[in-house]
Amino acid sequence: ISGFNYLVVPSATSRNDTILCSGSADTLVSSAPHNNQWYRNDTLLVNDTARILIVRSGGIYSVAGTLNGVTTPMSQGIHVTVIPTPPIPLITADSAGLLSSDVSGNQWYKDTTAITGATGQRYKPSGQGDYSVKVTVNGCSSPFSAVYDYMPPVPTTSVNNSIYYSPNPMGNFLTLKFDPIYVTGVSVELYDLNGNRVLLRMDVSNGDKIDVSGLMPGVYVIRIRANNGQITIVNKLLKL
Repeated sequence: ISGFNYLVVPSATSRNDTILCSGSADTLVSSAPHNNQWYRNDTLLVNDTARILIVRSGGIYSVAGTLNGVTTPMSQGIHVTVIPTPPIPLITADSAGLLSSDVSGNQWYKDTTAITGATGQRYKPSGQGDYSVKVTVNGCSSPFSAVYDYMPPVPTTSVNNSIYYSPNPMGNFLTLKFDPIYVTGVSVELYDLNGNRVLLRMDVSNGDKIDVSGLMPGVYVIRIRANNGQITIVNKLLKL
């Protein structure tokens, strides 16, 4: 009949994957170029009347045609599932290396490059570098962890290897590591090759980073004392 506009029940299709990671989106498209009304879980979505609907929430989405107060039945629904993105993992370190806060789904990186086969909760670095980890669960990946600047411990001349310092050669910082249960009263001195003391740090704590950025490049002698002089370490260090 001329002069009448007929409504046809539109269909809805998805341009992307209907299984989403949180933070991503799917694009739904109606077969009708105009006069659309979108629904989520059979509830009308106010102002969502365009041909294209961007969705970021899970649910069953359908579309109907509407014109002059007349609305068609809803189309067959499209089920969109949203999978939570894992939280940002945390890296800690101990004598065995690096440890991720997540038990599974890990992928370790060195300097932003994935390390082949490094997918366990623990990773023992082979050398100094910036390490991070990402966790993937059900196909969704977390953001990268904070970068961990790993420096492998360097054994000292202590008889029981109770104190470690690194790196050697050193850059701007020298880090000391020891078990504070057995090692106390730690002091660090640096001397140049003329016997002049150029640095003194008292009451050093485990994990302290000693700033040596003010020293000129060259060879220095380090002397570490602890446990009221029961532990004394003397060695050479190279400053880059």
